[in-house]
Amino acid sequence: PKEGLRLRGRAAGALHGRPVPQVIDITMANNMIGEGTSYSDLVQVCSINEEEYGIAFRKGSDMTAEVNKIMAEMKQDGTLDNLAKKYDLTLVK
Repeated sequence: PKEGLRLRGRAAGALHGRPVPQVIDITMANNMIGEGTSYSDLVQVCSINEEEYGIAFRKGSDMTAEVNKIMAEMKQDGTLDNLAKKYDLTLVK
């Protein structure tokens, strides 16, 4: 390259027409790649691991029972399934 001009990572790969691997959260990837997006030519080729998220409160919090009750109701009436479907998420059951 020209003196003083150094491209690293993604920019260097893109400049030379090479594939540039990316690591991205699956929820983001599902909404950013594929048909109808700005990155329609990108595909997911592997998953590194699975992540699970939770809701946490301080030990002894009175919010724990209330949130557990609300979550149970949302599971039972299908609200969580509908939200997962709407946002293309995988609901851990």
